[in-house]
Amino acid sequence: MANRIATAPYNFVSLPKGVLTSPIDNDAASDEERIENYRQHVLAPNRLSGRIDLTIETLTSVFVGADVETETFFSPTGVPMIPGSTIRGTIKNLFKIVTCSAMRGDGEDYEDRHLYFRALGGKDNAAIMRKVYEKRAPKEYTEAGYLIRVEEEQQYYICPAEYDTVQDADSVKRNAGCIFWDEPRKGQVTCYTGKMQRKAHYTIHHAPNWQERIPVPANIIQDYRDDISRAGVNILGSSVAKVDAAAAAFTGDSAIDLVVPCFYQEENGRVQHFGFGRFYRIPYRQSVGDHVIGMGTVKIDYTDALFGRKELWAGRLAFSDALPAGEVRSESAAYPKVLGEPKPTSMQLYLEQENGTQLAHWDTPNACIRGYKLYWHQKNKTKWQNDVQQATKVSKTRITPRSGRLRVPREYSI
Repeated sequence: MANRIATAPYNFVSLPKGVLTSPIDNDAASDEERIENYRQHVLAPNRLSGRIDLTIETLTSVFVGADVETETFFSPTGVPMIPGSTIRGTIKNLFKIVTCSAMRGDGEDYEDRHLYFRALGGKDNAAIMRKVYEKRAPKEYTEAGYLIRVEEEQQYYICPAEYDTVQDADSVKRNAGCIFWDEPRKGQVTCYTGKMQRKAHYTIHHAPNWQERIPVPANIIQDYRDDISRAGVNILGSSVAKVDAAAAAFTGDSAIDLVVPCFYQEENGRVQHFGFGRFYRIPYRQSVGDHVIGMGTVKIDYTDALFGRKELWAGRLAFSDALPAGEVRSESAAYPKVLGEPKPTSMQLYLEQENGTQLAHWDTPNACIRGYKLYWHQKNKTKWQNDVQQATKVSKTRITPRSGRLRVPREYSI
C-alpha cells in the first residue's frame, strides 16, 4: 500500500458529475430531430454574433512544425504563425472542460481500447497486479499453437501444437524475440522470448494440428494491434512470421498466407488472448471507455452547439492564424527532448485511487478515470534540447523554436 503515490509532469481536471446539455437538444428523440432543433435555433431572429480579438504571448519557447519531418517553424507565407486550427483545438478542449460537455471515444477525446499488462514479480502494487495476472492467465491453462490467417477469408485461427521447454546456456547469447524455423522437421520452431539476467530457456513448438482451427475474433486481433505499449515481439509482423508463399509451404495449405508460433488461452471454443512466449501480455477485460463514467451521451452539449458535431453539423466558429505582433526571437536549431506518449497502463496516475483501499486497476469495477489530462506550466528557459544533440530513434529532426508576442489581426474574425 505504501507505494501507491506517484508523480508526473501532468495532472488532471476531474470529470463533472454529469453532462450539461444545451437547450438545442430539447430532449430530442433522434438525430433528425436534433438537426431540426439546431436549424430553428440558428435561423431564429435576434441571435447574437461577434468577434473576439486575441493577443497571445509565448511565455516559453514554442515550436509549431509544418509536418513531422521539418525543422522550420510553420510559415506557409514566409511569416511564422500559429495556425488557427491549433488555436481552435486548444480553445475547444478548455471550453469542453468548463461547460461540463461530454467526453467521447472514437478518437474524439480518447481511444476506447483494451490495455495490456503483465505482472510477474515485485512488491506492493506489483504484487497486487501479479495476483490479477495469475488469475487471468494461469500457467496450466496456457496452450501452445500456431496463429494462421486464411487469406481469402481474412480470418485468423490458432492451430493447437505441443511444446517443450529447454534450458541452454548458449541461449542468453541469442537475440531477444527471435524465431528459428526448423525446416527439415516440418512444423517445428524454436522460440527465444528474450534476454534476462541468468535466463537460459527457450521453447520448441512441434506437432501442430493444422486441421483443428480455433477462431480468433476480429476484436481480439484489433486489441492486439492496438497494444501500443508493447516493447516485445509483434507476432503479426512479417519480421517474425512466415507470410505468403513461405506460410503456405510451411503449413502445406495454399490458402494460408501467415503463420507464426504463439501461446494462447481458449474459452468456449474461441481464443480469448494470445502472445509470444508463455508469459505474454494479456488484455484487461474492461476497456478505457468502461471507466469514463457518466460522460457519454448522444444529447447535444454546449461544445456540440458551438464547435459542431461531425455527424450532425459543422461548427459556427472560425479561428484565424496568429501572426507576429512584434519581434520574433528564434533559438538555435537543436534536437528536442521527447517526452514520449501517454502511458495509461500506469493506473496509479490515470485512475482515481481511494485512500486506504486496494489499488484500482483497469479491471476494477466502477473505477473512474481521473479526468482531462493537462501538463504543468514549465518555467521559462526550461531546457528543451536533448543531451546528446544528435539524431536518435525518436528524435530525428532538429527544430527551431520561437518566442514573442502574436496576435490575431482585426481584419479576421474568430
